[in-house]
Amino acid sequence: MNSRAFAAALLLGLAGGVVTAAPATVYRCGPDGRSYSQQPCADGRAIDVDDARPADERSDAAAAVRRDAALARQLERERRVAELRAPRAAGFNAPRPAAAKPARVDPPKGRANTRSRASRPSKTAPAVPSKAAPDAVATR
Repeated sequence: MNSRAFAAALLLGLAGGVVTAAPATVYRCGPDGRSYSQQPCADGRAIDVDDARPADERSDAAAAVRRDAALARQLERERRVAELRAPRAAGFNAPRPAAAKPARVDPPKGRANTRSRASRPSKTAPAVPSKAAPDAVATR
């Protein structure tokens, strides 16, 4: 994930809780009062959850959420386009591309022998020793 997308996701996550509409009544429940519910519960008491911020701060927060949501939609479109343009990795089941036929290679003109030097027999000494050097032959 690139840094712009991460920043947009972070801002949406943080600003998402700012503009949510609060229910009319919230109840604090449990023996320690650590759980909250929208429905009355045993040992629960109603608490005030009205937004105490001034109207201009609430409207600024709502505008920031709208900007972040628009940015998130734009980043998502850009990501999808980039994913469509990106080369896909071939898996084991992917069809193989058609093999191109090798280009025809004609032998060079004007040369009768086209064998490479590696395939020519080497010129080495004869396997049979000559009569001039009888001491060179080892006997068993």
